[in-house]
Amino acid sequence: MNFYSKVIKSNLFIKVTNWEYWPFEIVQAPAFFYWLWLSLRARSLFFFSASNPGIVMGGMFGESKFEVLEKLPTKIKPQTILISVPSSFEDVEVEIKKKN
Repeated sequence: MNFYSKVIKSNLFIKVTNWEYWPFEIVQAPAFFYWLWLSLRARSLFFFSASNPGIVMGGMFGESKFEVLEKLPTKIKPQTILISVPSSFEDVEVEIKKKN
């Protein structure tokens, strides 16, 4: 195996050239700076919340998926239950049986 093949197949080369292995902060850094630029232009840090006024923080962070699903009409959403932590297995079974 020549030097070139060894380098290409090395763990370091694979991790450096594939962004899936990079830390979250590095991958999201460009999006952060773009958000900061748009916030300065809009003169509001949470300008995007106007796009989804029915969802907490416009759905960017802090929203509950269950609360979002509750806003949908019953005929188009799947049967859904919310299991709070801590819950026993028996409590979960009872909730499932209530919903069929």
